[in-house]
Amino acid sequence: MDVITQEILDNMYLVFQPIVSIDDLETIVKYEVLVRSELKLKEGDKITLSPFDIFRCVDNSQVTSKVLDLTKKTLDELPDIVLSININIDDLLIKKTKKKIVKLSENYGNRLIFELIEKNELTQYKKVVREFIESVKYNNSKVALDDFGKSYSTFDPLLSFNFDILKIDEVISKNFEENLKKYYILDSLITLSKRLGYEVVIEYINNIEKIKLLEMNECPMYLQGFEIGKPITKKALYEKAYK
Repeated sequence: MDVITQEILDNMYLVFQPIVSIDDLETIVKYEVLVRSELKLKEGDKITLSPFDIFRCVDNSQVTSKVLDLTKKTLDELPDIVLSININIDDLLIKKTKKKIVKLSENYGNRLIFELIEKNELTQYKKVVREFIESVKYNNSKVALDDFGKSYSTFDPLLSFNFDILKIDEVISKNFEENLKKYYILDSLITLSKRLGYEVVIEYINNIEKIKLLEMNECPMYLQGFEIGKPITKKALYEKAYK
C-alpha cells in the first residue's frame, strides 16, 4: 500500500446526514453515514476528500471495512442512534467484507439500515443479494434500495428483492413541484411503495414548502436534503445526543 493510500485510510472519518419523518420535521429519526478523509499537502494545508475522491484512490473493500469499524464505534458510543450505511454489490461478493457486514447486523439489529445502490449488478447476482437481505433482515436490520430513478433504473430490483425502504433520487424529486411529469412519477412511486409495504425516503429535498404537496399520501415517508439538515460531524452528533 502506498503512502497516500495509507494516509487517506488513516484519516478517514464519518459525517452524518439527518433523515426526518414528514410528520415531524423537527425530530431526526436516523442518519445516513457518509465518508470523508483528509490529505495533507506539501505546503502544510489539508484538503477534504469526498467519497468520489476516496474511492478513486483506495480499494472499495478497504473503504467499506473502515466505514464499518467507524460505524460500530459510533453505535457503541451513542446507544439510541439509528444509522444507514451505503454498500454495493462488490462488498457482497467479497466473503470477508460480507461477513463483517452481517456481523455488524447481528450485533446492532434494528439500529442499522443497509442501502444498496440501484445498479444493474444487483440483479446479475440475485442469489447473493437475496441471501444478504435475508441475513440482515433476520437480525431486524432494514435494507433500502438507494438512488432509485437515477441513470437507467428499472423495476427489476423491486420485483427481485424484498426491500424495506425505497430511496428516491433527485432526478425525480428535485424541483418536482415545477414539473408535472416529475410530480406524477413521484406520486406514483409513493403510492406503489405504500402498496408494497415500503417506507420512502425522498432525497435532495431543498425546499420545505414543496413538502406540503406530498403530505396527503399515507405512505410512511422520510425526507433528506440540505434544507432538512446538512451532514454533521461526529462531535456535533454527540452534542445533539447529549444536549
